[in-house]
Amino acid sequence: MKMRNFDAGRAVLALGGAENAVSVARSLGRLGIKVYVSASPICAAGYSRFSIDRAGLTVSGNEEEHWKKLLIDEPWKELDGAIIIALSDPGISFIEKYEDKLRIRYLLERNQVRLRSRLLNKLETLRLAEQAGLEVPKTFEVPRGTDIGAAITKARYPMLVKPIYSHLFQKQFGAKLLLASSPDEAFDIVGKSHAYGLDVMLCDWIPGPDSQLCSYYTYVDDAGQRLAEFTKFVTRRHPQYFGGGVFHGTSWQPNVAETGRRFVASIGMKGICNIEFKRDLRDGSLKVIESNPRMTAAQELLVRCGLDFAELTYRDITNQEVQVTNGEDYRYGQTYWYPRPDFAAFRAMRKKKEMTWPQWIRQVSRRHVYPYFKLNDPMPTIVRIFRLIRGKIAKTFK
Repeated sequence: MKMRNFDAGRAVLALGGAENAVSVARSLGRLGIKVYVSASPICAAGYSRFSIDRAGLTVSGNEEEHWKKLLIDEPWKELDGAIIIALSDPGISFIEKYEDKLRIRYLLERNQVRLRSRLLNKLETLRLAEQAGLEVPKTFEVPRGTDIGAAITKARYPMLVKPIYSHLFQKQFGAKLLLASSPDEAFDIVGKSHAYGLDVMLCDWIPGPDSQLCSYYTYVDDAGQRLAEFTKFVTRRHPQYFGGGVFHGTSWQPNVAETGRRFVASIGMKGICNIEFKRDLRDGSLKVIESNPRMTAAQELLVRCGLDFAELTYRDITNQEVQVTNGEDYRYGQTYWYPRPDFAAFRAMRKKKEMTWPQWIRQVSRRHVYPYFKLNDPMPTIVRIFRLIRGKIAKTFK
């Protein structure tokens, strides 16, 4: 992006996030922007030399209560006029709830607040995708307080038990979704979810490896112009089928981009939007998995390919010059690697005879983009390693 007449006068406060928060702090901090990150203690962004280290930013307890005190009840003067960027689902929910009060003192992202919150609802996302004419997995609703037996017995197994709100489900189960191989397993998982006060749905499991997962990213301004678009794919997840991506690749995929554009245009989305698909090997169609109306965990991968959503967001909100970039013009071919969980993913695949040592070594013995590691900003990585070792020791002597 061009840097003519750049004004870094607005501070930025990032709400939540993990590796995406580290990437945002580095991107904006390098430009001379004051970056504050308010997230849970496990987020290492506060240790980056590009972010402001300030007591009271770390979220202890309930995110909504913490951010309400920080921004509304006892607002910090140094954050007056700051840009608030949500890097997590709780951050999006908080902005929706307190939008009117926040707009008095701060600048918010271009995204329509209520539409963003609708996209947090995974069932609503699939409905919006169907309205746009996109393919979605077959889905059965199993809401709390209703007779769920009919839906569970009607489904064809295996089925995925997916949450309506992922961040709430992960707090209880430690996974984004769970696989039910039979009606009895579905009854058990759905029953436990309802006991926790969580709404879930049953989704058709799309067969095929995790390498069939692909994503479309875009940024749309208030006039409806696409300022940027990008596509990537996942090679491996851990745990397989259910976990986050641990090895990502990048390439320009015109069919993924075209399908993603239809979704974004149909819902009228502004600002950042990411939509994830899985290619169904039975018919070759792209089926919608979910949508993220924010910067994702792979943010640093996009930055290294030439698409910095953090800077783009800042420039757009502050009405500064933005260079429009075509999707095929980025530095594709970059890979994004989480070494430790990817080794675990490889071991699981090797056990199933889906991958050999030589195949894995050929993939990983090259230069990669890493979620946290950067030579000129080592502390986030050091903190992550220290916490990992401390956790292992605590588990050993428990």
